[in-house]
Amino acid sequence: MTSTQNRMKHPHEEIVLKSDDLAQELYNNKLYRESIEQNNITLGLLRFRHPIILKNISCGHFALYETEEAAKVFQEYMDITKSDESGDIRTFAQYLTRAGRYDEAYRSEEHTSE
Repeated sequence: MTSTQNRMKHPHEEIVLKSDDLAQELYNNKLYRESIEQNNITLGLLRFRHPIILKNISCGHFALYETEEAAKVFQEYMDITKSDESGDIRTFAQYLTRAGRYDEAYRSEEHTSE
């Protein structure tokens, strides 16, 4: 998971950061379902789809072997950020592969070699 510290400006920044810290602590303690729920609370506090929090939610789903949901949320992260970083593309390909979506994973991985 990635921390949103130093990247987030919001009127209720202190509450948002505490919520994000709690989500990260839950994830680190392998309480993935609770981490996902806390990340969703953080999104609610923000009132927008923050890409780092979406990425963190997808990590929780992946850890729970909820592969379709992990791929769906990670796709939203990729769409928002327009990421073309090889690490993100490989992560997305890994999620698609675990979900059994091999053709999509292969096409995704092709972008890292360009």
